[in-house]
Amino acid sequence: AKGIDDLEQPDSTVEAMAAYCIKNMKKVQPNGPYILCGFSSGGTVAYEMSCQLIENGEKVARLFMVDSFSPLHQYPISLKIEKIWRLIQKKRFRELQEIFYHTSLSLLGMKRLRHLKALGESHRWALWNYQAKPCSSDMVYIEAADDGKRENPACSGWKELVHGKIHVEKVSASHGLIVKEPYVLELASRFEAFLQDI
Repeated sequence: AKGIDDLEQPDSTVEAMAAYCIKNMKKVQPNGPYILCGFSSGGTVAYEMSCQLIENGEKVARLFMVDSFSPLHQYPISLKIEKIWRLIQKKRFRELQEIFYHTSLSLLGMKRLRHLKALGESHRWALWNYQAKPCSSDMVYIEAADDGKRENPACSGWKELVHGKIHVEKVSASHGLIVKEPYVLELASRFEAFLQDI
């Protein structure tokens, strides 16, 4: 990500992040078809990359989303309250302050006045502000099936945005463990199955 080395100002929008990733991807592979993948919030960036590539006439062979919530996904109020309480318990007051700032400035229509310097903060604000547009790409959505606190399917919201086919797979792991051993081996097997026919 831009700014991870503290030598550059991090991008403040998902669109800019996606464009930066595409620019660097094309240095390695100038032309498609491309295979894209994103885990968690990185899935939102991968989705935007797919949108930009398709708009520019490029082909996206596969778009993998690993337990990535859609920008249209509505979190149950119980999970929102639980998240705030968890942040209080862990004394992560900086993140609570960010949520307060974003909510307040959004209601006042003044989000543009917030100047972001830290990479993590820039990414969170970019995700909160992202206005996703529909995309004609197909999607392989891999859900962490053992997240018992989830009240709505994780892929809800993507169905309204993705105008191609959505293939939903489930891996028996929590969100945080799905990319770690031994669960990542099952995740890799799902990737392999969908890559064989490219």
